[in-house]
Amino acid sequence: MTHCPFLSVSLLGAYHLNSELRRVTNNKGVFTSEDALEKILYLKISKILEKWERMPVKDWSNILSQLMIYFEDKISDWKYLIS
Repeated sequence: MTHCPFLSVSLLGAYHLNSELRRVTNNKGVFTSEDALEKILYLKISKILEKWERMPVKDWSNILSQLMIYFEDKISDWKYLIS
């Protein structure tokens, strides 16, 4: 079986997200309603997503070159992905 780096990243991201949400709920303790819990979780997820969007992808050029090899027959114009 081959190692899939995307799966590892997804699992690490899910673990990080889970731990951040647990931290928020454990610090608060008691919520007045389910709506209050949903609002706090929504705000925390929004902040985490903002942070992830600003983070650069490590070794993007290497990833892009591998994707170009694997999917060369699927996408003909790779110019827009190169930055």
